[in-house]
Amino acid sequence: MKPKTYVLTAAIALMVLAFGAYMGGFFGGRAAASVALQVNPVVSLSLSERNTVVGAEGLDEQGKALMTSLNLNGKDLSEALRMIAGKLREAGLLADGRRLFVAISPVGNRLRDEARQTLAETIEEKLREILTEYGVNADVVSVAMSTELAKALHELGLYPADYVDLVDAVGSEAAMKILNLQKELGIDPTLFKEELSTITAAVIDMIEAGIPTENALTILRSSLAFDPTLEELTTITAAMIDLHEAGASQENIMATLKLMEEQVAAGVKRELLLEEFTTVVAAKVDLLDAGIAPGKALAVLRTAMAADPQLEKLTTITAAMIDLVDEGLGNEEALQRIQSAIKDDPTLDSLEDLLEGSEAKDD
Repeated sequence: MKPKTYVLTAAIALMVLAFGAYMGGFFGGRAAASVALQVNPVVSLSLSERNTVVGAEGLDEQGKALMTSLNLNGKDLSEALRMIAGKLREAGLLADGRRLFVAISPVGNRLRDEARQTLAETIEEKLREILTEYGVNADVVSVAMSTELAKALHELGLYPADYVDLVDAVGSEAAMKILNLQKELGIDPTLFKEELSTITAAVIDMIEAGIPTENALTILRSSLAFDPTLEELTTITAAMIDLHEAGASQENIMATLKLMEEQVAAGVKRELLLEEFTTVVAAKVDLLDAGIAPGKALAVLRTAMAADPQLEKLTTITAAMIDLVDEGLGNEEALQRIQSAIKDDPTLDSLEDLLEGSEAKDD
Protein backbone atom coordinates (compact mmCIF):
# COMPACT_ATOMS: atom_id res chain seq x y z
CA MET A 1 0.00 0.00 0.00
CA LYS A 2 1.38 3.37 -0.93
CA PRO A 3 0.26 6.57 0.83
CA LYS A 4 -1.49 9.11 -1.33
CA THR A 5 0.64 11.88 -2.77
CA TYR A 6 -0.51 15.33 -1.81
CA VAL A 7 0.84 17.57 -4.59
CA LEU A 8 -0.32 21.16 -4.99
CA THR A 9 -0.43 21.09 -8.79
CA ALA A 10 -0.36 24.67 -10.12
CA ALA A 11 -1.61 25.54 -6.64
CA ILE A 12 -2.68 28.92 -5.39
CA ALA A 13 -2.16 29.35 -1.68
CA LEU A 14 -3.86 32.18 0.15
CA MET A 15 -3.01 32.27 3.83
CA VAL A 16 -3.69 34.43 6.82
CA LEU A 17 -0.77 33.86 9.16
CA ALA A 18 1.32 35.65 11.72
CA PHE A 19 5.03 35.51 12.40
CA GLY A 20 4.68 36.50 16.05
CA ALA A 21 7.12 39.09 17.26
CA TYR A 22 8.60 39.32 13.76
CA MET A 23 5.42 40.70 12.21
CA GLY A 24 4.32 42.50 15.35
CA GLY A 25 7.58 44.42 15.41
CA PHE A 26 7.52 45.13 11.69
CA PHE A 27 4.10 46.69 11.88
CA GLY A 28 4.75 48.64 15.07
CA GLY A 29 2.51 46.46 17.24
CA ARG A 30 -0.67 47.53 15.41
CA ALA A 31 -1.29 44.19 13.70
CA ALA A 32 -3.77 41.66 15.02
CA ALA A 33 -3.20 39.09 12.25
CA SER A 34 -1.25 38.69 9.03
CA VAL A 35 -2.26 37.56 5.57
CA ALA A 36 0.16 35.79 3.23
CA LEU A 37 -0.92 35.25 -0.35
CA GLN A 38 1.02 32.71 -2.40
CA VAL A 39 0.57 32.16 -6.12
CA ASN A 40 4.23 31.63 -6.95
CA PRO A 41 4.60 35.20 -5.63
CA VAL A 42 4.22 35.30 -1.85
CA VAL A 43 2.71 38.43 -0.31
CA SER A 44 2.06 39.21 3.34
CA LEU A 45 -0.57 41.61 4.64
CA SER A 46 -1.00 42.72 8.23
CA LEU A 47 -4.51 43.35 9.57
CA SER A 48 -5.67 45.55 12.40
CA GLU A 49 -8.32 44.42 14.86
CA ARG A 50 -10.87 46.06 12.54
CA ASN A 51 -9.62 44.03 9.56
CA THR A 52 -7.92 47.02 7.95
CA VAL A 53 -4.63 46.53 6.15
CA VAL A 54 -1.91 48.27 8.17
CA GLY A 55 1.09 46.91 6.29
CA ALA A 56 2.01 44.87 3.25
CA GLU A 57 5.15 43.34 1.76
CA GLY A 58 6.30 40.70 -0.69
CA LEU A 59 8.01 37.72 0.91
CA ASP A 60 9.87 36.66 -2.24
CA GLU A 61 11.12 38.48 -5.32
CA GLN A 62 7.94 37.89 -7.30
CA GLY A 63 5.86 38.99 -4.34
CA LYS A 64 7.86 42.18 -3.99
CA ALA A 65 7.33 42.92 -7.67
CA LEU A 66 3.59 42.35 -7.31
CA MET A 67 3.33 44.71 -4.35
CA THR A 68 4.91 47.59 -6.28
CA SER A 69 1.69 47.83 -8.31
CA LEU A 70 -0.64 47.78 -5.29
CA ASN A 71 -1.22 50.25 -2.48
CA LEU A 72 -3.19 48.33 0.13
CA ASN A 73 -2.48 50.33 3.28
CA GLY A 74 -5.67 51.55 4.89
CA LYS A 75 -7.85 49.32 2.70
CA ASP A 76 -10.59 47.17 4.17
CA LEU A 77 -9.73 43.45 4.03
CA SER A 78 -12.50 42.72 1.50
CA GLU A 79 -11.27 45.48 -0.79
CA ALA A 80 -7.68 44.33 -0.44
CA LEU A 81 -8.61 40.74 -1.32
CA ARG A 82 -10.50 41.96 -4.38
CA MET A 83 -7.55 44.08 -5.52
CA ILE A 84 -5.13 41.18 -5.12
CA ALA A 85 -7.51 38.78 -6.87
CA GLY A 86 -7.81 41.25 -9.73
CA LYS A 87 -4.05 41.32 -10.22
CA LEU A 88 -3.91 37.52 -10.05
CA ARG A 89 -6.67 37.30 -12.63
CA GLU A 90 -4.82 39.68 -14.94
CA ALA A 91 -1.76 37.47 -14.61
CA GLY A 92 -3.80 34.36 -15.47
CA LEU A 93 -3.25 32.81 -12.07
CA LEU A 94 -6.92 32.31 -11.20
CA ALA A 95 -8.22 29.31 -13.10
CA ASP A 96 -10.51 26.31 -12.66
CA GLY A 97 -9.10 23.50 -10.56
CA ARG A 98 -6.72 25.63 -8.56
CA ARG A 99 -6.77 25.83 -4.76
CA LEU A 100 -6.80 28.81 -2.42
CA PHE A 101 -5.82 28.31 1.22
CA VAL A 102 -6.64 30.51 4.19
CA ALA A 103 -5.03 30.19 7.62
CA ILE A 104 -5.31 32.48 10.63
CA SER A 105 -2.93 33.13 13.50
CA PRO A 106 -2.74 36.07 15.89
CA VAL A 107 -0.03 38.65 16.32
CA GLY A 108 0.59 38.75 20.03
CA ASN A 109 -2.62 38.08 21.94
CA ARG A 110 -4.88 40.26 19.83
CA LEU A 111 -6.86 37.50 18.15
CA ARG A 112 -8.48 34.77 20.24
CA ASP A 113 -9.28 31.30 18.91
CA GLU A 114 -12.95 32.03 18.19
CA ALA A 115 -12.17 35.31 16.43
CA ARG A 116 -9.42 33.59 14.48
CA GLN A 117 -11.82 30.99 13.15
CA THR A 118 -14.44 33.62 12.37
CA LEU A 119 -11.91 35.63 10.39
CA ALA A 120 -10.87 32.53 8.43
CA GLU A 121 -14.48 31.80 7.53
CA THR A 122 -15.08 35.43 6.56
CA ILE A 123 -12.11 35.44 4.20
CA GLU A 124 -13.07 32.06 2.76
CA GLU A 125 -16.60 33.32 2.06
CA LYS A 126 -15.27 36.50 0.44
CA LEU A 127 -12.87 34.59 -1.77
CA ARG A 128 -15.61 32.23 -2.92
CA GLU A 129 -17.74 35.24 -3.76
CA ILE A 130 -14.96 36.80 -5.84
CA LEU A 131 -14.23 33.52 -7.62
CA THR A 132 -17.91 33.10 -8.45
CA GLU A 133 -18.00 36.61 -9.92
CA TYR A 134 -14.99 35.74 -12.05
CA GLY A 135 -16.59 32.46 -13.11
CA VAL A 136 -13.65 30.50 -11.68
CA ASN A 137 -14.24 27.05 -10.19
CA ALA A 138 -11.42 26.92 -7.64
CA ASP A 139 -11.36 25.45 -4.14
CA VAL A 140 -10.89 27.48 -0.95
CA VAL A 141 -9.61 25.84 2.25
CA SER A 142 -9.25 27.64 5.59
CA VAL A 143 -7.28 26.70 8.72
CA ALA A 144 -6.58 28.47 12.02
CA MET A 145 -3.00 28.53 13.32
CA SER A 146 -1.32 29.47 16.58
CA THR A 147 1.36 32.16 16.76
CA GLU A 148 3.85 29.52 17.89
CA LEU A 149 3.22 27.35 14.85
CA ALA A 150 3.35 30.27 12.40
CA LYS A 151 6.68 31.37 13.84
CA ALA A 152 8.14 27.85 13.64
CA LEU A 153 7.03 27.49 10.02
CA HIS A 154 8.56 30.86 9.19
CA GLU A 155 11.86 29.86 10.84
CA LEU A 156 11.99 26.74 8.67
CA GLY A 157 11.54 28.95 5.61
CA LEU A 158 8.25 27.33 4.68
CA TYR A 159 5.53 28.99 2.61
CA PRO A 160 1.79 28.26 2.78
CA ALA A 161 1.76 25.66 0.01
CA ASP A 162 4.29 23.65 2.02
CA TYR A 163 2.15 23.05 5.08
CA VAL A 164 -1.53 23.90 4.65
CA ASP A 165 -2.61 20.29 4.09
CA LEU A 166 -0.82 19.25 7.29
CA VAL A 167 -2.42 21.95 9.46
CA ASP A 168 -5.79 21.28 7.88
CA ALA A 169 -5.51 17.56 8.65
CA VAL A 170 -4.18 17.59 12.22
CA GLY A 171 -4.67 21.10 13.59
CA SER A 172 -2.25 23.63 14.95
CA GLU A 173 -1.18 21.79 18.11
CA ALA A 174 -0.43 18.46 16.41
CA ALA A 175 1.34 20.22 13.52
CA MET A 176 3.58 21.92 16.08
CA LYS A 177 4.44 18.52 17.59
CA ILE A 178 5.43 17.27 14.14
CA LEU A 179 7.68 20.28 13.51
CA ASN A 180 9.33 19.76 16.90
CA LEU A 181 10.42 16.28 15.78
CA GLN A 182 12.99 17.87 13.49
CA LYS A 183 15.05 19.19 16.42
CA GLU A 184 14.08 16.41 18.83
CA LEU A 185 15.38 13.68 16.52
CA GLY A 186 18.22 15.71 15.04
CA ILE A 187 16.92 15.49 11.48
CA ASP A 188 18.67 17.75 9.00
CA PRO A 189 16.45 20.88 8.72
CA THR A 190 16.87 21.10 4.96
CA LEU A 191 15.89 17.45 4.55
CA PHE A 192 12.93 17.91 6.89
CA LYS A 193 11.74 20.90 4.90
CA GLU A 194 12.11 19.08 1.59
CA GLU A 195 10.25 16.01 2.87
CA LEU A 196 7.46 17.76 4.77
CA SER A 197 5.00 16.84 2.00
CA THR A 198 6.01 13.18 2.44
CA ILE A 199 5.50 13.46 6.20
CA THR A 200 2.15 15.12 5.61
CA ALA A 201 1.00 12.38 3.24
CA ALA A 202 2.07 9.68 5.71
CA VAL A 203 0.18 11.27 8.60
CA ILE A 204 -2.96 11.89 6.54
CA ASP A 205 -2.94 8.30 5.27
CA MET A 206 -2.71 6.95 8.82
CA ILE A 207 -5.57 9.15 9.99
CA GLU A 208 -7.73 8.23 7.01
CA ALA A 209 -7.05 4.56 7.78
CA GLY A 210 -8.69 5.09 11.17
CA ILE A 211 -5.60 5.53 13.35
CA PRO A 212 -6.28 8.28 15.92
CA THR A 213 -4.20 11.41 15.37
CA GLU A 214 -2.22 11.05 18.61
CA ASN A 215 -1.41 7.43 17.76
CA ALA A 216 -0.41 8.44 14.23
CA LEU A 217 2.01 11.00 15.67
CA THR A 218 3.53 8.35 17.95
CA ILE A 219 4.02 6.03 14.97
CA LEU A 220 5.48 8.90 12.96
CA ARG A 221 8.01 9.72 15.67
CA SER A 222 9.25 6.12 15.89
CA SER A 223 9.30 5.81 12.10
CA LEU A 224 11.43 8.95 11.74
CA ALA A 225 13.73 7.74 14.51
CA PHE A 226 14.19 4.42 12.72
CA ASP A 227 14.71 6.06 9.33
CA PRO A 228 16.22 9.54 9.86
CA THR A 229 16.98 9.78 6.13
CA LEU A 230 13.20 9.62 5.48
CA GLU A 231 13.87 7.48 2.40
CA GLU A 232 11.53 4.69 3.54
CA LEU A 233 9.08 6.71 5.62
CA THR A 234 6.10 6.02 3.37
CA THR A 235 6.98 2.31 3.30
CA ILE A 236 7.14 2.13 7.09
CA THR A 237 3.91 4.02 7.76
CA ALA A 238 2.08 2.09 5.03
CA ALA A 239 3.20 -1.13 6.75
CA MET A 240 1.90 0.19 10.08
CA ILE A 241 -1.44 0.88 8.40
CA ASP A 242 -1.48 -2.74 7.22
CA LEU A 243 -0.94 -3.88 10.81
CA HIS A 244 -3.72 -1.60 12.04
CA GLU A 245 -6.10 -2.95 9.42
CA ALA A 246 -5.12 -6.51 10.40
CA GLY A 247 -6.39 -5.76 13.90
CA ALA A 248 -3.12 -5.02 15.71
CA SER A 249 -3.44 -2.67 18.67
CA GLN A 250 -1.40 0.51 18.93
CA GLU A 251 0.71 -1.22 21.57
CA ASN A 252 1.45 -4.10 19.23
CA ILE A 253 2.19 -1.77 16.31
CA MET A 254 4.72 0.09 18.44
CA ALA A 255 6.16 -3.23 19.64
CA THR A 256 6.86 -4.10 16.00
CA LEU A 257 8.86 -0.89 15.53
CA LYS A 258 10.66 -1.59 18.81
CA LEU A 259 11.54 -5.08 17.56
CA MET A 260 13.20 -3.51 14.52
CA GLU A 261 15.35 -1.30 16.77
CA GLU A 262 16.22 -4.34 18.89
CA GLN A 263 17.46 -6.15 15.80
CA VAL A 264 19.69 -3.21 14.86
CA ALA A 265 21.15 -3.30 18.39
CA ALA A 266 21.70 -7.04 17.92
CA GLY A 267 23.75 -6.44 14.79
CA VAL A 268 21.24 -6.61 11.93
CA LYS A 269 21.96 -3.87 9.43
CA ARG A 270 19.47 -1.04 9.54
CA GLU A 271 19.62 -0.75 5.75
CA LEU A 272 18.58 -4.41 5.41
CA LEU A 273 15.67 -3.96 7.81
CA LEU A 274 14.51 -0.88 5.93
CA GLU A 275 14.77 -2.78 2.66
CA GLU A 276 12.83 -5.74 4.06
CA PHE A 277 10.45 -3.77 6.28
CA THR A 278 7.41 -4.63 4.18
CA THR A 279 8.39 -8.33 4.15
CA VAL A 280 8.68 -8.43 7.95
CA VAL A 281 5.36 -6.70 8.52
CA ALA A 282 3.64 -8.78 5.83
CA ALA A 283 4.82 -11.89 7.68
CA LYS A 284 3.34 -10.56 10.89
CA VAL A 285 0.05 -9.73 9.18
CA ASP A 286 -0.06 -13.32 7.86
CA LEU A 287 0.51 -14.62 11.40
CA LEU A 288 -2.30 -12.44 12.75
CA ASP A 289 -4.63 -13.47 9.93
CA ALA A 290 -3.94 -17.11 10.86
CA GLY A 291 -5.29 -16.43 14.32
CA ILE A 292 -1.94 -16.34 16.08
CA ALA A 293 -2.01 -14.03 19.08
CA PRO A 294 -0.19 -10.68 18.57
CA GLY A 295 2.34 -11.42 21.32
CA LYS A 296 3.13 -14.83 19.88
CA ALA A 297 3.35 -13.40 16.35
CA LEU A 298 5.97 -10.98 17.63
CA ALA A 299 7.82 -13.84 19.32
CA VAL A 300 7.85 -15.80 16.04
CA LEU A 301 9.37 -12.82 14.23
CA ARG A 302 11.95 -12.38 16.98
CA THR A 303 12.85 -16.08 16.76
CA ALA A 304 13.10 -15.98 12.97
CA MET A 305 15.21 -12.83 12.87
CA ALA A 306 17.57 -14.13 15.56
CA ALA A 307 17.99 -17.40 13.67
CA ASP A 308 18.54 -15.70 10.32
CA PRO A 309 19.81 -12.08 10.57
CA GLN A 310 19.87 -11.92 6.76
CA LEU A 311 16.09 -12.51 6.79
CA GLU A 312 16.33 -15.00 3.93
CA LYS A 313 14.35 -17.66 5.83
CA LEU A 314 11.91 -15.30 7.53
CA THR A 315 8.96 -16.22 5.32
CA THR A 316 9.78 -19.93 5.58
CA ILE A 317 9.80 -19.84 9.38
CA THR A 318 6.60 -17.82 9.71
CA ALA A 319 4.86 -20.01 7.13
CA ALA A 320 5.91 -23.09 9.13
CA MET A 321 4.39 -21.56 12.25
CA ILE A 322 1.12 -20.92 10.42
CA ASP A 323 1.07 -24.50 9.09
CA LEU A 324 1.55 -25.93 12.58
CA VAL A 325 -1.29 -23.84 13.97
CA ASP A 326 -3.50 -24.82 11.05
CA GLU A 327 -2.80 -28.46 11.92
CA GLY A 328 -4.24 -27.91 15.37
CA LEU A 329 -1.26 -27.01 17.56
CA GLY A 330 -1.61 -24.23 20.10
CA ASN A 331 0.42 -21.05 19.65
CA GLU A 332 2.91 -21.93 22.39
CA GLU A 333 3.42 -25.54 21.31
CA ALA A 334 3.87 -24.52 17.66
CA LEU A 335 6.44 -21.87 18.61
CA GLN A 336 8.35 -24.37 20.77
CA ARG A 337 8.46 -26.80 17.87
CA ILE A 338 9.83 -24.07 15.60
CA GLN A 339 12.48 -23.13 18.16
CA SER A 340 13.44 -26.78 18.65
CA ALA A 341 13.83 -27.33 14.91
CA ILE A 342 16.03 -24.23 14.63
CA LYS A 343 18.17 -25.48 17.52
CA ASP A 344 18.61 -28.86 15.83
CA ASP A 345 19.58 -27.24 12.53
CA PRO A 346 20.93 -23.66 12.93
CA THR A 347 21.59 -23.57 9.17
CA LEU A 348 17.81 -23.87 8.62
CA ASP A 349 18.48 -25.96 5.52
CA SER A 350 16.45 -28.89 6.88
CA LEU A 351 13.85 -26.89 8.80
CA GLU A 352 10.85 -28.26 6.95
CA ASP A 353 12.11 -31.84 7.18
CA LEU A 354 12.73 -31.48 10.91
CA LEU A 355 9.24 -30.11 11.45
CA GLU A 356 7.71 -32.93 9.41
CA GLY A 357 9.78 -35.46 11.33
CA SER A 358 8.70 -33.99 14.62
CA GLU A 359 5.06 -34.16 13.50
CA ALA A 360 5.41 -37.79 12.44
CA LYS A 361 7.02 -38.65 15.75
CA ASP A 362 4.09 -37.12 17.63
CA ASP A 363 1.65 -39.12 15.52
